[in-house]
Amino acid sequence: HEVEEMESAAIELSLAADIEIKFLKMIRAAREFVQKGDTKSETETRKYSEQLLGAIEAAKKGITIESHQALILEVEEAFKSYFADFEIVTKLKHEHDTYITESLDPTGDKMIADLDEFVKEAEAESNDTLRTLSFEAREHAFLIQIYTGRLLLEQKQEYGAKISKEFELFQNSLDRMASHLHTERERELHVELTELRATYHDIYEKIRHDEEEIARLMDEEMPKFSAIIIKDTEQLENEAAEHEHEVSVRALKEIALAEAELPIIGGIGTVLGFI
Repeated sequence: HEVEEMESAAIELSLAADIEIKFLKMIRAAREFVQKGDTKSETETRKYSEQLLGAIEAAKKGITIESHQALILEVEEAFKSYFADFEIVTKLKHEHDTYITESLDPTGDKMIADLDEFVKEAEAESNDTLRTLSFEAREHAFLIQIYTGRLLLEQKQEYGAKISKEFELFQNSLDRMASHLHTERERELHVELTELRATYHDIYEKIRHDEEEIARLMDEEMPKFSAIIIKDTEQLENEAAEHEHEVSVRALKEIALAEAELPIIGGIGTVLGFI
């Protein structure tokens, strides 16, 4: 009987530990995906999630104690919530990276190209005021992109205030340029730059929103479910280990008692032999 109890406790400990190990591997891969946005870490996250579901199913079949079965069901629900949030994070991360490469960067490059053309137009007609304002606007456009790049790379919120200030200064330069436009091309460029500035700002806000939502999910929401999974699996591991130890101690005591009784029984047999 003790042997069966010890085997059952050992199986339960193994099943719970397998869930925790696979979950920790999945968390590591998920965080790597958020940092890199690469296919490899996303694929690994999904691979570990499938393995984890298999481990949970194995635990549901292999754990027989009712209170422990309840813990496994709680782990399963917490994992489903965790992975549902990860799916949202994945969508946001892909959108975020696509916006940067396909929208934000090209829009910033186009702003600089238009301002370079503005400088040439102003120089061709000796419009010194427009030329000076074009250089000024270009400086602000460069700084908007530089601070945005630093914010995306370093995630230091101090750059957010600098970006907002440069957007204001850039718009101010464009407003002042308006009264010094002499050619049709200059007017076309001015309209286009005003639109590009608005577009860049909207894309920037969308990217920042996605980053904040990813951070909220990864740092606030998903850790709640992680805590449940780790707490429950560790409880299962601890209780199984304690039970295994208790059964082992009990078995050893019974063996020792049986061994102590052997000389007594042997002595009785000897006495009876003499009689």
